[in-house]
Parts: sequence; C-alpha cells; structure tokens
Amino acid sequence: MEITKLNDLGEVVRLSAKGQIVESTLPFSDPVGEALSPAGYDRKVLLNMAEVRFFDSMGLGWLLKCNKRFREAGGTLVIHSIPPVALDMMKVMGLCQVLKLSDDEASALATIQGELP
Repeated sequence: MEITKLNDLGEVVRLSAKGQIVESTLPFSDPVGEALSPAGYDRKVLLNMAEVRFFDSMGLGWLLKCNKRFREAGGTLVIHSIPPVALDMMKVMGLCQVLKLSDDEASALATIQGELP
C-alpha cells in the first residue's frame, strides 16, 4: 500500500491510496500520518481509493483506525472513489454508518465543505 499527498489546499488535503490494503502490506508505520505529518489528523482529508485493487478485513480495520484518529483529533476523513466491489462490501458490513464514504471527489469535497466554518 502506498499513500501519496496529492495537494494541500489549506483547509483540505487530498491523499491517494494505491495498491492492496491487506495484512501483509500494512506497514508498522503510519502512512497517513507520514503523508500529513504526525499532527495532521486534525485536518479535513479526502482519501482517493480509485487505485486500490483489493483490501481485506485488516485493511478495513486500518481504515476504521484512521477514521478514529481523525475524529479524536477533531479532523475529518472522507473516503471516495472506492472500487464497486469494495464499496458493496463496506455497505453490507454497515461501515457507511461509521465512515464517511463518497462516490467521487466532487461529492467528497462537498461533504468536507459542509463542515468548514
């Protein structure tokens, strides 16, 4: 798995995930924290999942853990462009009740902008 910072628009940071988010590729480090800086969980972040080929239960656990870190720090994580099979799995598991999921970047940005002061 690879997390890349696409840009920082001040109020909103755009990140992109690529590859597989599975137990064997989950790093012991914090890829989101490295892309943002360790204190970056207080930011508003859009995470593009369009290039994620697959994720397993450990990958879902990792997303939940990231989401929790954002909430605890006062930030927001909106995950978008999730491959259809993965999105269906997330919906069946009820994760759309916990995670902020959007179909595409435009709707993710609208979600974030609704939270800006």
